Amino acid sequence: MKRKNEINRVKELIDNDRFNTKDDFKELVEKDLYKLLLEYFEIIDFPTLVIEKNNNFLQVNINFKCNRIRTFGTLPYEDLT
Repeated sequence: MKRKNEINRVKELIDNDRFNTKDDFKELVEKDLYKLLLEYFEIIDFPTLVIEKNNNFLQVNINFKCNRIRTFGTLPYEDLT
């Protein structure tokens, strides 16, 4: 039983380490998202990023308010292969 508890503790440590980020990570992503979203939306306020650990994955939600979706023509085709 003790061995199993130790294994579980090590797994949890590895998972926590895998999901850890630097302190300014969220702020950097929000700034990048803001720049990107401005191309498609007329944004009212700065986007917020919510990251939650859910078992073995992360749930990432981006929230922002906008007045409208910007109009644009067709996007140029770019072969990404």
